[in-house]
Amino acid sequence: MSGKREEIERKVSELDRMIRLLEQAKREKKTKAEEIHSKYKRGEITYGNYIGSLSVLLENKTIEEWMDHYNRQVLKYKNYSDFYNYKLGKIKENKGEQRQFKFNLKVLPIAIAFLLIASFALIFFALFPFQRDVVSLAPEEIFSENCQEMSEWQGAWSVMNLLGDNRCATNLNSCGTGCAKDMGRQVISPTGTYTSVYVNLTYVIANAPATSNVTLYVGNGTDERIFATLPGNGGTNSRLNRIFVLHNVISFSDRIILRFSCQAISNGGTCAVDDIQLIADDGFVPDLRVNITSPEPATYTASDLPMLFNITLNHNGLTVNYTLNGGANNFTMSTGNNLEYTAYHPFLTTGNHEFRIYAWDNEGGYNNTEKINFFFNASLIDMCSTINYSGTFYLNQSINAQGTCLNFLADNVILDGSGFTITGDNSPGSVGVNLSKMSVYNLTLRNIDILNFATTVGSSVGSAIGQDAGNIILVNSNVEEIIAFGEPSGGGNGGNVSLYNSSASLIDVHGGDAANFEIPPGSAGNIYIENDFINITNSGLNLAPGYNTLGFGRTGLLTLNYTYGFEDLGTTSYGTKLLLEISNKSVGGGIIRWINQLTPNPLTFRNIGGNSEISRNYAYVNPAGSLAILNSPANVTLSDMPGSFQDPEVKKDGLSCQNCRNHTSLNAQTVRFNVTGFSEYSIAERSFANQNPVVVDISNIGNQDIVPAGLKRLTFSVIASDGNGWQDITNVNAGGRPPSDPLQRENSTCLFVNSLSQTEANYSCSIDIWYFDEPGTWLLGARAEDNQGAISPIHAENFVLNGMFYVVHNSGIGWDSLAPGSQNNLASTSMLLNNSGNLDISLIHINSSHLIGLSDPNYFIPAGGFSVNVLNQCEGNGLIEGENILIAEASIPRGNNSINTGQGNAGQETLWYCAEDVPSPLPSQVYSTSGQGTFPWEIIFALVVGWINIIFVVPVSIRKEDLKKAISSLSNEEILEILKSRLNEKPELLVPISIFRSKLSPAEALCRYLKDEGKRFSEIAKLIGRDQRTVWNNYMNSRKKVKVKLKTEEGEGVPVGIFADNRLSVLESVVFYLKKAGRKNNEIAEVLGRDSKNVWTLNSRAQKKKRNKLH
Repeated sequence: MSGKREEIERKVSELDRMIRLLEQAKREKKTKAEEIHSKYKRGEITYGNYIGSLSVLLENKTIEEWMDHYNRQVLKYKNYSDFYNYKLGKIKENKGEQRQFKFNLKVLPIAIAFLLIASFALIFFALFPFQRDVVSLAPEEIFSENCQEMSEWQGAWSVMNLLGDNRCATNLNSCGTGCAKDMGRQVISPTGTYTSVYVNLTYVIANAPATSNVTLYVGNGTDERIFATLPGNGGTNSRLNRIFVLHNVISFSDRIILRFSCQAISNGGTCAVDDIQLIADDGFVPDLRVNITSPEPATYTASDLPMLFNITLNHNGLTVNYTLNGGANNFTMSTGNNLEYTAYHPFLTTGNHEFRIYAWDNEGGYNNTEKINFFFNASLIDMCSTINYSGTFYLNQSINAQGTCLNFLADNVILDGSGFTITGDNSPGSVGVNLSKMSVYNLTLRNIDILNFATTVGSSVGSAIGQDAGNIILVNSNVEEIIAFGEPSGGGNGGNVSLYNSSASLIDVHGGDAANFEIPPGSAGNIYIENDFINITNSGLNLAPGYNTLGFGRTGLLTLNYTYGFEDLGTTSYGTKLLLEISNKSVGGGIIRWINQLTPNPLTFRNIGGNSEISRNYAYVNPAGSLAILNSPANVTLSDMPGSFQDPEVKKDGLSCQNCRNHTSLNAQTVRFNVTGFSEYSIAERSFANQNPVVVDISNIGNQDIVPAGLKRLTFSVIASDGNGWQDITNVNAGGRPPSDPLQRENSTCLFVNSLSQTEANYSCSIDIWYFDEPGTWLLGARAEDNQGAISPIHAENFVLNGMFYVVHNSGIGWDSLAPGSQNNLASTSMLLNNSGNLDISLIHINSSHLIGLSDPNYFIPAGGFSVNVLNQCEGNGLIEGENILIAEASIPRGNNSINTGQGNAGQETLWYCAEDVPSPLPSQVYSTSGQGTFPWEIIFALVVGWINIIFVVPVSIRKEDLKKAISSLSNEEILEILKSRLNEKPELLVPISIFRSKLSPAEALCRYLKDEGKRFSEIAKLIGRDQRTVWNNYMNSRKKVKVKLKTEEGEGVPVGIFADNRLSVLESVVFYLKKAGRKNNEIAEVLGRDSKNVWTLNSRAQKKKRNKLH
């Protein structure tokens, strides 16, 4: 080693001497040139002599070129000196001598700085070869290239002038995607004699993204490796310097081949290199040793990916690469301390692998390419891990997991559990097997059980708006939950889930909702379950579509494909929306697929398995109870049919199905036909024997009101069918049954109306409903009988009979005589109350007023002097003025009051009035409530809306002043007769004429006024002789035009009864009434706000209609 040191020290001394000589030569050259110039300026020499002397001195160069030449020579020798001083210092460090050197370059290591600066010096010196070095002290330069011309290079590169400097360059203007352009050069040199070989260069990738690169390949004539990848610098034009060590990459021979490849450059980009220098050195190389800690010589599985590679060095390294299986690719390892290096390899194929290390340090030291051999099985999983590539994987043991176990980041993955189990710790958010990357689909699980996770199998969504869930298949496997719904705010679609001989307690594939109408809602995935016997008891399924403000996505299809049957009892839930298909996959099976979306009650819709059957030439569903929605259109497929019928037809319940529609021949091997609802279906020979009649439908009946104290006839249509023709039907009868009363209203013979087809006919039926019939939901049924005595099953519908309160009683009560001061005077007549409605009246109250003398109001009979009793005696319930007094034991249950006696029987009640105490003195006059401006006595019934007045004397309908004048001219007997006649009168409702001047039509104004006055639609219809629907339409139209209650003016009115003649329009009725009252056309026109000619036309039209009365 001492000889090596002495040699280096001699070179350093000689280089310092050469630097001094060059500096002296530079000064002398400049001084001589300045002397010649001074002589010319002083006029000592001519211009010609001046030019000739300079030419000789400068050898036809400029003084600037000579200065640059000396500067470059000095710089080169200084760099040589620094390089050798650096190597000399390393030799001393290895001997324990501590010595520091001060270098000109602070950033790069001295060895690299030397090569970098020396390369410039050599290249520039090559441009000015007019003075040779006195000594050769530099490291061995194998070749250099300054890109002035490229005759020795092969390929598509050329010399380009970029920013005032010639460079070796190319662009990809004529290349498409993936194009590359190369240039290469072979150098014949015995590089095997050197210990170190370096490549030094500068490069630039202009107008190109940072992902572009120039790839440098190095070869030795038999082998070529990727030596380095020079990355782009983001499109700038600045030059980047690089230095590389070759001896750790490829073995040396008698030649070196360099190849540059311009890659990943978009159109307009340019790759350029310059100042390429290949240098060799046989100087001292420190020892660099590598310890490989991972991998070990063992077997690794897919659970170990990404594969950890780890090594340590005996002293600080510069760069560490590794190769696998002797490949051309060198992978760089990373470090945080230059002693320990790490890399993660993402994927390995199954087989033996060689891991080899190439390391070197700052001094050019390198390792002995240590290596390790190991085996990798890409399909085995033995622990929880993340799998990022497609393929088939196998568990080789059961796994107990904490948190999430297996994450799959690739499409088309098959996991075969080999009969093992993955068991979780049931921690929140844990997933057994998860598709955990966007757009990762198609996971198949085979021969595995997964349990005790928050989610057993899941497809993670949520990180990307609108993300769809993955598709999941289970084969011979059992899990708890499968979650594969769409992203919940951007309309993600649910995934498809298929189970083959497998089970899951929850499967959720619903579509995601959309945040606004611009995003379509997500569609649900489909669920397919196939097993010999399907058991989904206590399972939950969700196939509902997503929603946005415009509607829903597509609903998912549930297919249950069994061999022997299926069970769906317990708490089975099919969700709120689904399409349903049940299938028997066995020979001779079939399929039932409902055409429309089903919307079941998730709490009660179950036990389809116990109410359906599909077998050879047989399809049956019992849509009873909570399964009623299954009685809807469906497509039926029957497989393995004999195909040997002579004249086949679809049979429903053994009879010809008239509304079935086949899509194939009924003699085909697979028969498909549609049905409108469910019962038993099969294919059989067309039968001409008697077929039982069937009631197909009963017309819809809305809510019904009774006729108070009367009979209502309810008429409806019945459609009956007979496979042998409707003419075979001999009788159709119908009946109605109240909710609980033990009776039935019947129509034993309905009337034929018309035929609807060859097999169907329409019949008119009616039943009588009495005023006292029970309110509530009635059952309405009908059946048909044919000429063979066959009777159809009862077809039932429902309608609602409304409750109505209606009481009728005699108008007044009286006493033959009442003596002042008398007591316990029982009225000569009782009051009989008839319940003419169908609601029970359980309580009766009476509100009373004082009876005021009509002639002398200073005298009155107080209300407290009277009592009311349900017995024919006094001492009943005492009345109190202005208060509601409950009459004990008085009630009026609904009932047929026409056959009762009034002694507490159904439908009637009798009240007895007693004058308990008549004041004294009292003058002889009529005593009534009419003179005091208060209500007459009223009787209040429980459940009553409104009041019914029972009075001793009903106030007459004349004004108070007129009444006083009339009374003063009449005798007491005459007054009593008038009042008694008025007891039986009811004042008729008057309609103000002013309402017909509003912007409403006359019919709308009339209906609106009566409704505003508290009348019901049914009451208005009876009052004006119109259909209730017409009344409703007129009222609703008026509400659109006038939002508030109609304004009425005091003035003339017309009786509401004039509108009962429905032959006349509303306005014709008003005009006709006023004309009969003697009013003139112009007067009528004024009060109605119409033209008098229009009034004449209306009256003329009304008279014609009256004359043409129909009989």
